[in-house]
Amino acid sequence: MPPPLTPRRHQAALRAQEAVRCRCIPHRTLAPEDIHSLAGADVSYTGSCACAAVVVASFPDLAPIECATAVTIIRFPYAPGFFAFREGPALLKAFHSLTTRPDIAMLNGHGYAHPRRIGLATHIGVLLDLPTVGVAGRPLVGTFREPGPDPGATEPLVFEGEQIGLALRTRTASRPIILSAGHRTDLALAEEIVAATLRGGRMPLPLLEAHRCAAALRAAVVHGR
Repeated sequence: MPPPLTPRRHQAALRAQEAVRCRCIPHRTLAPEDIHSLAGADVSYTGSCACAAVVVASFPDLAPIECATAVTIIRFPYAPGFFAFREGPALLKAFHSLTTRPDIAMLNGHGYAHPRRIGLATHIGVLLDLPTVGVAGRPLVGTFREPGPDPGATEPLVFEGEQIGLALRTRTASRPIILSAGHRTDLALAEEIVAATLRGGRMPLPLLEAHRCAAALRAAVVHGR
């Protein structure tokens, strides 16, 4: 088990987040027509290990190009708002293992929709200097009105009087997912990319594929393969 989040360690993590946040570019640096490849990234856990998978596909047809995986020992305790310190090492190792650099990446986590505006997707994007989008199953902070029942319906996610993300209904009768900009993107681009990668599932296809790869890696670690 990783050591506990002591007050001293908590303050160090806050300072590290602030340093990364200051390097974030909070606007898009590429147009949709410049995007030819896209990555989905997710992490699965087993015991003290984080199992990360990054799946790269062509865009917009989402044909598979490459998958990279990595396993690291978890060094940071579970603490909402600090997942970059818990999952980041495995994700960075997987991204660095790729032979293809994607034009943009979506991560299973938040970007700007974070109490300090530096969620996992933003943090990883800054460290890689890669445009990123955050996609999560539920909000970390903020509130939103329930979107309409039809797929594609949206409502702003608001925190402290500011729109920090978007609640998007992807399937009828399913809970909406939460989108937010990461590094070198904006919310409009995040929505456009996610909408273009839905294939009938609640989450975008690249994230579903990354989740499957991370789960398979976790099973291999559990069984010692």
